[in-house]
Amino acid sequence: MIPGTHEGLLFGIYPGGVAGDDAGGLADGPPDAPSRVPSALDRLQGRPGRPFLVRAYTGFDDTTPLFGPATSFVTDLTGRGGKDFVADLDYVGLDFFPDVFRPVAASDLASAVEGLPRHHRDAVLTPAGLGHLPLRITEHGRPTGPERPPHRQAEVVETVVRVIAAQAKPLGLSGYTHFALRDADSAKPGLFHRFGLTTDDYTPKPAFESLRALVDRFSV
Repeated sequence: MIPGTHEGLLFGIYPGGVAGDDAGGLADGPPDAPSRVPSALDRLQGRPGRPFLVRAYTGFDDTTPLFGPATSFVTDLTGRGGKDFVADLDYVGLDFFPDVFRPVAASDLASAVEGLPRHHRDAVLTPAGLGHLPLRITEHGRPTGPERPPHRQAEVVETVVRVIAAQAKPLGLSGYTHFALRDADSAKPGLFHRFGLTTDDYTPKPAFESLRALVDRFSV
């Protein structure tokens, strides 16, 4: 077990809808309705006092899994920061989106989900001297839309969270944050407009209830 991990996962969510796209821009739509957000977050949290992270953004950058030559980025970073930098870290975040940008067969999804954080720990963090730190999934989601039915979104969320919970101790996984609460624009078919657990008017999709039940089952 990686020092600093604990029984159960710290869950959270980005409470908005605007998403970055693959061209460096933003996928947006109807504005967020702040009055609708707290009740949705309360339902996901499940009970008062349960730890539940609300993640906000000031910008969108590339923090996707590191493969090939990019693998050395973290080692280079810790080399520049030195021992004081490493000592100040509480966890390392990993954003990943299996079965979004590259299709993954349903039968292969669980092994792919396990393989990504394992690769990140073994090939990226450990060589950089960060193998002792908990690893937190800081972004995960799967959009709905044409040829992306809502039931499949729910299935992916269910599989991903269950694998993360099962591998929490062996891989030192301490948390899961979903992207995002609502769609940016449910009327648009683009990949980046429908990542939400709800539509843009806060109507829950099946994945909303799936995540609510998973929080209740696997949260700290």
